[in-house]
Amino acid sequence: MPNSVTFHHDGKIVKQLEGITECPAFCNYSINGLPWDVATHSDYVFSMQQMFFLGNNLRLIEFESKRNSFIHFSVEAPTVFVVIMIAGFVKFQRNDTLVSYATGGVFYMCYNPTTDFILESNPGKHAMMVISLNRDWFITTERAYPQLRELVAGVRENIQNEVILPMCRLTQPITEIWKSMRVISVEPFRHRSNLTQRLVELLTFYDQELERENFLKGQLSVDIANLMFEYIQKHYSDSDLSIDNVAMYLKVSKWKVREYSGLLFGKSIHKYIRQLRMTEVVRLLKTTNLSIGDIALRVGYINLPNFYEMFHKYFGMSPNSYRKIDAE
Repeated sequence: MPNSVTFHHDGKIVKQLEGITECPAFCNYSINGLPWDVATHSDYVFSMQQMFFLGNNLRLIEFESKRNSFIHFSVEAPTVFVVIMIAGFVKFQRNDTLVSYATGGVFYMCYNPTTDFILESNPGKHAMMVISLNRDWFITTERAYPQLRELVAGVRENIQNEVILPMCRLTQPITEIWKSMRVISVEPFRHRSNLTQRLVELLTFYDQELERENFLKGQLSVDIANLMFEYIQKHYSDSDLSIDNVAMYLKVSKWKVREYSGLLFGKSIHKYIRQLRMTEVVRLLKTTNLSIGDIALRVGYINLPNFYEMFHKYFGMSPNSYRKIDAE
């Protein structure tokens, strides 16, 4: 089976090593006996272990982000994935639109067409086991796993939209299965056979959980998340933008907006709006001759002293000083 996913570490790469045999210091969930491919980026350090078994591909991915990080990857062929999110929190974007997200302690399945994605992570450690399923084999499982038929249809008909099934908790049975998949047998054929058996157990358990509706309720709606993102991007320069406006637009509670903001942006909605405003202020200082007062108004600050205070809090200097330093 060809490698269905390729990672592209854009930007500044400090070092990239393949096939190293010593466990990287930041890795906590390694597959014993498999080598690591490691990329040290200016924003993160990333490792991957992988192996193929009977047409399926298992990857153990661990990375530690120094700051909000964006990792570009390509799905080379329509593929169904089993995703076990061991630790951390990540978001998957396509064409600047949120497609899905995953938080530590859950697992789920999805179908992805051939396309490019961005994996976004907050600062900290993240770990996941991802299994790419053999297309021909998975199509034959339609009767065995009726709750997964939407995924079968996706890969069989080569549909162009993602299919994301609900997330379930990593309960004890699933934890035991994925832990056992990290142990390498000294007999390669037996090991591949055992991995296939464990994979069948995973699919069976997941299908049963969906049938029982034993999945996470009240999950973050991707549609609402994208509406929220687009609304804030469009209105962050409005002086009266507030959590109340956003909640009213989305027709959800302020509590739900706070929850979404924490998951999407890793910070409160007020801090995220300030971040957008300060980013635009810097752009205007560098590229225009607008007065400081005009710039403040353009990004939503009608109280000039408050604007100066906020700018100094972010950059440790006044807007005028920032502009002078940039011009030198």
